[in-house]
Amino acid sequence: MGGKPFTAYHQNLIEQAENQELNPETWFMPQLFCQLSPLPAANTDKNLFQRTNGNVKVSVLSSERVPAGGLVRLLLAWLTTQAKRQRSPELAIDTSQSQFLKSLGLSNSGRYAALLLEQVNRLARSTFQIERVVGNGVEIENVLVSRKALISMRPGKNSSWSSTIRLDEEFYQSILSNAVPVSAHAIKALTKNPLAIDFYCWWNWRVHSMSRRKQIEIPLDALKLQFSSETKERRDFRRKLENAAILASIFHHEIFNSTLFQSDKLIITKTNPHIAPK
Repeated sequence: MGGKPFTAYHQNLIEQAENQELNPETWFMPQLFCQLSPLPAANTDKNLFQRTNGNVKVSVLSSERVPAGGLVRLLLAWLTTQAKRQRSPELAIDTSQSQFLKSLGLSNSGRYAALLLEQVNRLARSTFQIERVVGNGVEIENVLVSRKALISMRPGKNSSWSSTIRLDEEFYQSILSNAVPVSAHAIKALTKNPLAIDFYCWWNWRVHSMSRRKQIEIPLDALKLQFSSETKERRDFRRKLENAAILASIFHHEIFNSTLFQSDKLIITKTNPHIAPK
């Protein structure tokens, strides 16, 4: 894989990866979000967003704007991890702003607090509609992340945040049964590059689901529909995805070793995911 020149951002990721080795921490991401990558990378004013993965189409519908960017991915990983650890769909945020942002690897700034609060509100108001082609028909499934939410969070360096989010029961059960283990350090460090988070999570799910297959080939045009419907040209998409893969491989070198980008396809050789499911 090629990529952009080495920068201070890359150096920071390397330092975070070294911290990962010294203090490993496992988080979890919903399998749905690893498999389908349904969220836009860039902020948007739209209340509908759609992506396609093979014979599956996923639509994100919101009463306001759809959730987007790195922070909502970070939030999803945190919610999934708390549900998995606590074995409960009822999740509470009852701490100071500074402590909560610190737990997410964010600095205690009004900007981050306001942006995160906006993503909490967007996610709580969203439905994920999944359409699968089944024979001559279409199967439609509506997925909710939050069944009920009481959001009481105001940005302010010394403010207290007290909110509860009740996950939808089916979504919660899916977390218990098939959430994908990921590195907390990777998710936190890659927040500024949502595509890198998507690729890292997708790659871990993909290699785990390969079963006995030694290698898979995926057309870049198919991956483009899944990962980046905003990018028009295949070569531009390939460059963006390859750079995302390089960033993800800083946290798990097997991503670099097992992934080959060709002009029209991506080849993945069977290997171990970053964190093996238990």
